[in-house]
Amino acid sequence: MSDGAGAANTGAASTLRRFIVVGGVGFCLDAALLALLTGLAGWTPWHARLVSAFAAIVATWLLNRHYTFAGRTMKRWSIEALLYLLTQACGLTVNFGVFGACLGILPRPGGMPLPAQMAGAAAAPRRAAAWASTRRPARS
Repeated sequence: MSDGAGAANTGAASTLRRFIVVGGVGFCLDAALLALLTGLAGWTPWHARLVSAFAAIVATWLLNRHYTFAGRTMKRWSIEALLYLLTQACGLTVNFGVFGACLGILPRPGGMPLPAQMAGAAAAPRRAAAWASTRRPARS
């Protein structure tokens, strides 16, 4: 016998797993770009962080839109992207604040600011969770 509540919990758990995987992909992309831009291209940590964070935001929005929340996206992708970006901007304020504070106190293995990036990312996890909690089925 099937239980409707059990099916809903299974669906929610599956969505949560996909959301966590997408977040991990975004974190790895952010860290990899930051390392490449500071280590190989010689960019300053701040310039590299702006680019790496923006790339991670775009990647996670696209992955969440097409993979995690497929079928529950807004019809107007431009509005959805703007709302996601605004939500991320709130978290990035904390993230960049912690990143900047940690640049001066945490070690930089190989000259790369990855510990500061990790501390900044860990400081603002609620921004993505707040956006995810607002996902609703698409309107007709």
